[in-house]
Amino acid sequence: MNNVALVVGRESFIGTKIVERLTLNGRDVISLVADSAKSARVIPWNRSGFISTITALREMQRLYGFPTDVFIVFGRKREEIFPQESASLIDEVLDYDLKALVYLTQELYKRAGEQNKNTAIYFIADNVEDSKRPLSSTATAGFRTYAKTLMHGNPSIYLSGYELIGSDEEGFVEYVLKGVDERLEKRANSWMIYPKPSLFGLKR
Repeated sequence: MNNVALVVGRESFIGTKIVERLTLNGRDVISLVADSAKSARVIPWNRSGFISTITALREMQRLYGFPTDVFIVFGRKREEIFPQESASLIDEVLDYDLKALVYLTQELYKRAGEQNKNTAIYFIADNVEDSKRPLSSTATAGFRTYAKTLMHGNPSIYLSGYELIGSDEEGFVEYVLKGVDERLEKRANSWMIYPKPSLFGLKR
């Protein structure tokens, strides 16, 4: 089995922790976010460009093969003061978060069907919903809805989603990677919440 894992969104705490854990477990971790981290191989990617998305995935595939596991981590926190958000910040949210998500998943889904149907895509939602950050909250809702819609469309590859409620980021990463290791069919096309609600609506 291909040992390559692709992590998108490693600039968040959860993305960084996923990269660290996968690397410690011996995975070949690729990141499309251009930074200087030594724990992941970096491929430049302009998130707002469709051509850049295609180019980045082609380069990844040429150098490392097509990944078995893809982690799309959503949860970059920004400073927002409603209603004073600038036009550039609004454009950034639309480009960086939503447009990039559509471009990337569209191309990954198509290529996985052609190159490696054993590929799994995991949508990871950090806890960023905050009444003081309306743009980020709107983007998060869009991410969640987009991912769930893909899952309900009878996908040809394994899709799964995870969402953190609260602040236990370390426990959340453990929960996600345990699910990845197991890759249970009952979790295919499912959206998991961490921590799981109790019978009385309280968090475990």
